[in-house]
Amino acid sequence: MIESQSAESQIVFSPVTAFEAIERQIKSLCLKDFPCGEGSWREERIINKLPTKNLGKSKNPKLVKKKDPYIVDSADKESVEVLQELIRSELSPWHLESSWSAEAEKLRRVAVQTPWLLKEETIFSYLKTVKIYDQGVVTVDKKLLKLKNLEELILSANSISSISSENLPKSLKKLELHANQISDISGLCISPPPLEHLGLGRNILTSIDEHITGACWPYLVSLDISHNDLCDLVKIISVLETLTKLRHLVMNGNPLSLIPAYRGFTIDSLKHLMVFDDIHLSVDEKLSFNKLARAKDTIIEEAQIYIEIPSIKGIPCPDEIKFKDTQPEYPVVDRKYFLQFMFLEEKVKTTSVIILEAAEQLKLMVTESQETDGVQELTADGLTSDKQNEVLLENKQSEYYAEPIELMPIGDEANKEEIHQIVSLSCCKLFCEATPESHLRLVPIKTNTFSWAPEQSLNIAVDIKRQNLLPLRDFFKHGMDFSLMEQLVVSYPTGHEAKEDKGGKGKDKSKSAKREKTPEKPKSAQKKEPKKKKDDVDLLKSKPVLATIASFYLPLENFLDGEYVCKNVFTAEELPAPLPAVPVEQDKINAKTKEKRKDSASPSDKNKNAKKTPTKEDKKKKHSEEPIDFGSERLELEVIVKLEHWMSTKDAYSEEKTQRVTQDSQAD
Repeated sequence: MIESQSAESQIVFSPVTAFEAIERQIKSLCLKDFPCGEGSWREERIINKLPTKNLGKSKNPKLVKKKDPYIVDSADKESVEVLQELIRSELSPWHLESSWSAEAEKLRRVAVQTPWLLKEETIFSYLKTVKIYDQGVVTVDKKLLKLKNLEELILSANSISSISSENLPKSLKKLELHANQISDISGLCISPPPLEHLGLGRNILTSIDEHITGACWPYLVSLDISHNDLCDLVKIISVLETLTKLRHLVMNGNPLSLIPAYRGFTIDSLKHLMVFDDIHLSVDEKLSFNKLARAKDTIIEEAQIYIEIPSIKGIPCPDEIKFKDTQPEYPVVDRKYFLQFMFLEEKVKTTSVIILEAAEQLKLMVTESQETDGVQELTADGLTSDKQNEVLLENKQSEYYAEPIELMPIGDEANKEEIHQIVSLSCCKLFCEATPESHLRLVPIKTNTFSWAPEQSLNIAVDIKRQNLLPLRDFFKHGMDFSLMEQLVVSYPTGHEAKEDKGGKGKDKSKSAKREKTPEKPKSAQKKEPKKKKDDVDLLKSKPVLATIASFYLPLENFLDGEYVCKNVFTAEELPAPLPAVPVEQDKINAKTKEKRKDSASPSDKNKNAKKTPTKEDKKKKHSEEPIDFGSERLELEVIVKLEHWMSTKDAYSEEKTQRVTQDSQAD
C-alpha cells in the first residue's frame, strides 16, 4: 500500500540517490489508485451506434458496440468528469500536493482520462521539472538519464558532496544545488550540459579556479555562488570575466563580500551584468564605479567595522550620589562605567576550542584566579600584562584597548560563596562554528570609562580592522554580545588600617618608636607648616571591582545579505543594585560613631544649633539648588555597527592615500 504524502512528511528519510527520491515522489501521486488508474470504480458503458460504412447500403444495418467513458449505468461507478473533480478540488481528500513538479498534476489528469497510456517510460519522459528538497539525497546516479526531457533539476537542502556531469541529462538547462555539502565541482565541469542557470549557494566552496569558465559554460546566464567560503575577490572576478553571457550574479555571504571594494569592483569588471546580488544595476551605479577595475592594486582583503554608541541613559544611581549628605568622609568612592563588547580576535589560533557551559566557565575562571593568586592588574596606560590580547583601535577622540577577563573578589569570602554580578559570562565566551577551519576566539574590547549621569551623550566611535575574512564572516553569523560594566575603586587613608588594629602590634609600634626619636620642631616651624586638606591626604586604593549591569545581543547577519548598517536601541528595566561602596560591617561602625558624636555633644552646642536662623545667603542657596535628577528606572542604550563599503571610485583613491600616510608614519 502506497503511503500518502502527509504520512510521508513525518518519515526521516535514509540516504538515497536522486533517482530513488524521484521515484518516491512519483509513487506519492497514486497514479494506479482511486480515483486514477483502471479500477472497478470506473466502467465504460456499451451502447449501440450505427457504423458509417454500412449507411445507405443496407436497409437494416448491423449494430456495432462502442464504449462511452462518460456514461455510467450503476450507482457504484463514477464518470470521468467526477473523477477529475476529485483530484482537482482542494477540498477533496484525494487532492495531493504536487509542487515538486509542474507536470505532476498533468500526470494525474492523464491517469484519470486515459490510464492505459501511462507506462514507466512515458512517465519519465513526461517530466521536465523536478524539485527535491530535504529528502536525504547523497548522490546523483546514472539512472537520472532516464529523464530524457528534464530541463530543471533542483536538489537543494540535501547531503550531496560531489556531482558528475556524466549523470545529468543533456537537455538540462537549470541546475540548483543549494544548501548541500559540495566542496569540489571539478566533476561537474567535464562536458556538462548546456546550463543557463547554476546554483551552488550555501556550500563549502573555497575556489572556482578553472571550473566555472566560459569554455565549460558558454550558455550560462545566471550564477549563484553565495554563502560559500570564497575569499579572493580579484582572482574570482578574473575567472568570471570569461562568462560572456553572464547577466545575473549572486555572491553575497562570502567572506570576500566584506571587503569595501566588493560591489564596485565586481560591477566595473563584469560590464554585462544586469542584476548583482538580487539588485538591478542602474546606469548611475555603473558610472559611479567607472575605471575601478583598473585599480586592482588599491584593493586590500581587509574589512573595516565601525561601532558607534551615541548616548545612554537610565543607569542606576549609586548611593554616594543619592544620599550625598549622609555619606561618611571615608572611604573615597571612585565609581566608573564602561561598555565592553566581544569581538573577533585578530590572530586565530590553530588550537582546538572547547565550548563550556555558563557554570563551567565560571568555575574555570575562579580556579584560574586562585592558582594565579589574584588577577592581572592594569598598568598606568590601561593595558594588561598579557600582550597577546592587546588590540589598539583607532578612534576620533581616544584609544580603546582589548583586555582579558578580570575577576575581582569582594572581600575575603568571594571565592567561597557564589559570585553575584561580578563577571559577565558573555565576556569570556568561546565558541566555534561547525566547520573545523574556522575556530573563533573572542576577546573583550572596552571603551573609555565615564561617570554616572542620568542621561549623557557618549559619542563613542570605535574603528576595527580585520584581515581574517573567513572567521569574521562566521562571527557575523553568531552576532555580537556586549555589556554595560560597573567599576568600583575604594580609597582609604594610609593609616586607616593601622588604627583599626586592636592589639597595636607590628608596624604600629615601630612607627611610634620612630616618632619618639625624632626631635620636636620649634613652635615657629610648627606654625608655618600648612595643615593637609582632604585632597592632599595620601590614599590607599583598592583593586577595581567589576560588575555587569546589563548584557545585550546584537545580530549582525544582515551584513551577509548586502546590508551595511546594523543598529538597535536596547532597553532593560530590572537592573541590579549598584555595588556597595562600604561593607555592611563598616556601615554599622559608621552609624555607631555618628550616634556617639550626637550623644557627646554639649547642651550648649545643641542650643546653638537650634537657635541658628537661616541667613539671606542660605535662603539664596536653597533657592538656587535644584533637585537632583536620579534618572529613569529604564536603561536605554543605542548601538550602531557599520561595515565600510565604497560608494564610488573616489573612495578607493582616498583610502589609498590614507593608507600610504599611515605606512609612512609607521616607517618613520
